Amino acid sequence: MRSACQNAIFTGIHLPNNGPSISHLFYADDALFVGEWTNSNFSNLARILRCFYVVSGLRVNFHKSRVFGLGVADNEISSCARILGCEATTFPFIYLGVPVGANMAHKHNWAPVMDQISGRLSNWKSKNLSLGGRLILVKSVLGSMPLYYFSLFKAPASILENIEKIRRRFLWGACEERNKIHWVKWDTVLASKECGSLGVGSMRSINIALLFKWIWRIKSDSTTLWSRAICAIHNSFSKPLSNISKKSFPGVWYNIGKIMQDLEALGINPMKILKCSRISVNGCCWKWKKTPRLPCEIEEWDKFQDYFRNWSVSNSPDTNSPDRWTSTLAIDGSFYVINLRRIIDFKITCAVDNPIICTNEVPRKVTGSWRACMDRIPSAVALSLRGVSIPTSGHFCSNGLDSTYHILIGCSFATEVLQWTLKWCNIPWQTFDSVKDLVGFAANWGRDPKKRRILIAIVYGYLWFVWKARNDMVFNKKHTTPTNTADHIIIEVYNWVNFRGNLGRFIWSDWLCCPFKTM
Repeated sequence: MRSACQNAIFTGIHLPNNGPSISHLFYADDALFVGEWTNSNFSNLARILRCFYVVSGLRVNFHKSRVFGLGVADNEISSCARILGCEATTFPFIYLGVPVGANMAHKHNWAPVMDQISGRLSNWKSKNLSLGGRLILVKSVLGSMPLYYFSLFKAPASILENIEKIRRRFLWGACEERNKIHWVKWDTVLASKECGSLGVGSMRSINIALLFKWIWRIKSDSTTLWSRAICAIHNSFSKPLSNISKKSFPGVWYNIGKIMQDLEALGINPMKILKCSRISVNGCCWKWKKTPRLPCEIEEWDKFQDYFRNWSVSNSPDTNSPDRWTSTLAIDGSFYVINLRRIIDFKITCAVDNPIICTNEVPRKVTGSWRACMDRIPSAVALSLRGVSIPTSGHFCSNGLDSTYHILIGCSFATEVLQWTLKWCNIPWQTFDSVKDLVGFAANWGRDPKKRRILIAIVYGYLWFVWKARNDMVFNKKHTTPTNTADHIIIEVYNWVNFRGNLGRFIWSDWLCCPFKTM
């Protein structure tokens, strides 16, 4: 193909603004030929493919091939398609799983993504999964299915809202037949773990971060074919980030360029994310003969830096190399989607003052401790506030209100279990005003981080088994004693710490005496 283009046998397309010439693109076993719409081009392409078959023995399957034309009448497309023996078709079409030529601002073009998510949900039974299991599926499966589209197209707000609605309903166990109470506001669920939440992450943040990576790539990989083609079409060579796309060329790249405005609307300066560590202008490099030392030189240098406060200029011996761009979000200067996503999530989600700390020792099913710190578990008091009433016989304790504090800390059953647990840990008895106070005590206890992680696992195990004992009594009429519950905590947390975490192996006899004995 290169020889054919050089000898004018096949004529590709020449991009404006000194851009590259494109005649063919290959990806795995797919070939895409691009050229001027002439009968000679079609005839010569058929001869080239015939010669390729004679030499290599590999024949193009023309029954699976298609011919597309831009600005060409349908009858002419059909006429030229007969030269190759292909089928004539029109835009939009699917290539490598991506719609080409479709207006992705329209909701109906996102139907394949929505159908895929809905189809996957139909095979799951949310009622058979714990909250921790549903959380894993929401983050790893439902959160990753649209990523291929998100990496190329800016999703409409309605599509993002529909995906969030599906994830929200599945997390709380809702389905088409019935609704469920959403115990925590979704913006809080989306917040990161550092902000006291579950770290689910929003769809909007991942969409913006994935699209912004193209801006990083076109600046850092400016010598690649696709980068030179985009810059030629939009005439964005040596232009700032704000003018990376032309308004007169609506489409995929124009929407990617608008990501800059989305970041600025969130209070994020894109120029502080990407910095040019070496500037070249018209093929010339700005180089410094010496480091500023004199007062006047230092003053001029300060003024220069203030003027170019969003740029960092350095000396480079290679005057022919292009500008070098680095990201300020990572130490190595590379751009990672996860870093920008965290910043965006911090802007658009609701952080909570929650002392919950996620460790490897605690299984996902114990996620209820996070809700208990915010008083968002289905106690009788919480249900009554939401219009759901349960009979008094369904209360865990008859000596007080069936509230989060009373169930997990205040009632005589929970108090006795907590006393046993603290005594086992050789920690003096003390009272706690709330579940949040108890978890905060464990999160800040002691100076040894390993012992603190063990205590956090013990406190989570305490909350889990007290809540489990309450549910067994209320719903299954199974009664247990505080000592049995304390024994369950000792056994189960031993398995968590011994086989889930990386704190080493513990001897059972020593563990029974005190969990910190061998440390």
